[in-house]
Amino acid sequence: MSNVTSLQMQLVGLGDILRDEPVTVPVYQRSYAWKDTHVTELFDDLAAAIQASEDEYFLGSIVLTSTGGRLHVVDGQQRLATATIFYAAVRDHLLSIREEGRAQAIESDYVASLDVRSEELEARLTLNTTDNEFFKRRIVDRPAAREGLAPERESHRRIDEAARNAALKLESSLPAQLRDELRLMTRAIRIKIQPVNPLTGQKGVYQQLIDAIAAHKAVRIAYDSLTEWREISTKLRPYQLLFSRHSWYVIGRSSCHRNTRTFNVGRIINLEPLSELYKIPRGFSVERYLRNAWHLIPEPGRDHEVTVRFQPMVAQNVAEVAWHKTQRAEFNVDGSLDFHVTVSGLGEISWWILGYGDQAEVIQPPELRQIVAQRAKNMLAIYKETSD
Repeated sequence: MSNVTSLQMQLVGLGDILRDEPVTVPVYQRSYAWKDTHVTELFDDLAAAIQASEDEYFLGSIVLTSTGGRLHVVDGQQRLATATIFYAAVRDHLLSIREEGRAQAIESDYVASLDVRSEELEARLTLNTTDNEFFKRRIVDRPAAREGLAPERESHRRIDEAARNAALKLESSLPAQLRDELRLMTRAIRIKIQPVNPLTGQKGVYQQLIDAIAAHKAVRIAYDSLTEWREISTKLRPYQLLFSRHSWYVIGRSSCHRNTRTFNVGRIINLEPLSELYKIPRGFSVERYLRNAWHLIPEPGRDHEVTVRFQPMVAQNVAEVAWHKTQRAEFNVDGSLDFHVTVSGLGEISWWILGYGDQAEVIQPPELRQIVAQRAKNMLAIYKETSD
């Protein structure tokens, strides 16, 4: 008796594929490889079909398998990825002209849906390990979330070029008057990007970490530790690369610390790939690891309920910013602000509080008040020596 799985052939709209079930590109599939000529040809053909009012445009065959409630791409991932890039460009264009409702409809159907628990966008299409993180930030996420993003690989550069090509194709298809209005609106908006660690001399380390995560192989790193005040050597099982605020970090199991730790990629002095295989623990996620860390360093022990009182001079500024997922702000009658937050560790938040100088006072917990007071005394001693 034959064990060959039957194949089903259907004429299905590409949008239906992306909308009906999440689609994943297996790890063994090649990275995004379409050149500008391939992308331009597809976009030109689509534009011509639309202008000719054709009911259908044959994109080509796409081979999918279904496993565990997800579709896996056997063949056709380049076309699916490029189509997603085009849908995302349409969404971005609608956002730029303040059509939030229509942008949301395109996004939820063809690009990503909002996970109600994490409040993050869950991509309709997941690429292989090499490309997925860049694809998510450059294509799936909205424009405001692309701070500090730069292609690191040839496939990333091609994804970026395809996105630019899609945006240009959309703009060139607009009526002249609307195109001029869009350009005026674009020139009226400027986004100031915060300085980002360029990882000078570390691009090789970054790529080795990507390769290690993809292969589930451990590495040995020499690391300039600011907490241990010395260079350390540890075997690392890297679980996740994470870009946050100004730099790249790797999160993984450290042999010398015997638990999961966060390392700044820019402070890795040397990296040696190892042949040792590992498995990422079942249920691991960055969110679960970070808990309620103020930034990236969760400390062991219970969480702390923190209250900081900010003086009227800075109160409004503090209240306007989303600093932490648990924050709650209450204005007092005198114009001061009580800032409440739950954090997994006091070290990181203490430096943030000190940045506000005499405009911030820790109300609770007592141990945080003591930490800030001691550092303020140390600072006073430094300035007293200078004045003497």
